Amino acid sequence: MAEELAFLTPLAMHILPNTKPFENWLETVTDRLLTLYPKLEDDHYEDISNDHEEELRGLIVAREALDPSFDYPTEQAPMLPNQFSHNVDHAKNPFLCSPRTHRSWHRTPLPAIALIFEEETMERPIFFTKLQIQNKEISYKWDVEISSDFTEPEYADSARHLTKVLWTLGYKASVSLTAAVCEWIIWRLSNYVDTTKLSQLTQFIEALWVGSIDSAYLKPSEFSSLEFDRSDPVEGPIRTVIWLTYLIKDRYLHKSYYIIGFMRNLILLARYVTPDEKVFDEWFLEKTHLISAKFPCRHNYAGMNQDEINRGFDDSEEETPPREIFFQKFVSLDDYSIKEKLNEFLLSVNYEDNPFLYTADEMVANGFKGESYRVL
Repeated sequence: MAEELAFLTPLAMHILPNTKPFENWLETVTDRLLTLYPKLEDDHYEDISNDHEEELRGLIVAREALDPSFDYPTEQAPMLPNQFSHNVDHAKNPFLCSPRTHRSWHRTPLPAIALIFEEETMERPIFFTKLQIQNKEISYKWDVEISSDFTEPEYADSARHLTKVLWTLGYKASVSLTAAVCEWIIWRLSNYVDTTKLSQLTQFIEALWVGSIDSAYLKPSEFSSLEFDRSDPVEGPIRTVIWLTYLIKDRYLHKSYYIIGFMRNLILLARYVTPDEKVFDEWFLEKTHLISAKFPCRHNYAGMNQDEINRGFDDSEEETPPREIFFQKFVSLDDYSIKEKLNEFLLSVNYEDNPFLYTADEMVANGFKGESYRVL
């Protein structure tokens, strides 16, 4: 890359009528980039999965960094490339792959592209990589009896505090939390799971994230959990996740008020498989407090009569918490930013290859109102 720049710089100076503005610009921008993004010794761009190297290399270079008049906010720098890429029309640019094509790449020699999309796809969020829970040994007990306990509706009845917390959340927010807790369990066990099965699981969870935006996207199809050994300490919890999530999804599709029951079991399971329960507890309390303030419950579970319960819940006016809220520290919660994040996520979804989602054409055939896979 340095050789190409060494050629382009004199070329630019040769064709410009006045080279002084270019020289001033080049000096200013180079100083800024050296400060923000110092060169690393033995920096191998192909090894973009090296988390330590990513941290040292620094933030993604945004276009605004090359504008000397722009007051470049270092703490917001990761947002700038995302905003730029979101405005790019991939379909009309013959030199760009679409986000869906990008999802089929496991790695890319361009670290900036990989980082831009890292939080928008079902790749492992950096949050879990930093926690390192996937590298911990499996030290908890597991057998068929424990597996059965976690699937019993009454298992979590004693966790009254948990019920109270979940009652504070909006209906769609509860589904988003379900998807986030599923991710917690799956990424915790990911180093012990066959890659093919892991791919299927992430599709399953991805569909749940999409469904939290609108349940009309979700196919009622069930994930077959029979191939997972119920007594195995890794496959057993995963089989339980699949079963509990299927029950939650079924109640969500029918707008049932009883969605919280099996959510409690799922949350207790996530806590159980986490090496340090306090780590999960801190995350759970922080995120539920955050989303209950922005996406609060709009109904009174305790004061409902049977007729209201039978009619089911109308969530058409509810907002959905984006995935980033659960796995990033600082996320803007204004209405515009929420809608933008949801649309970025929907843009990244490969619904054609996800067996748990209706395609755009199927959405039209089903009578979906509005534009599918877009929040208007």
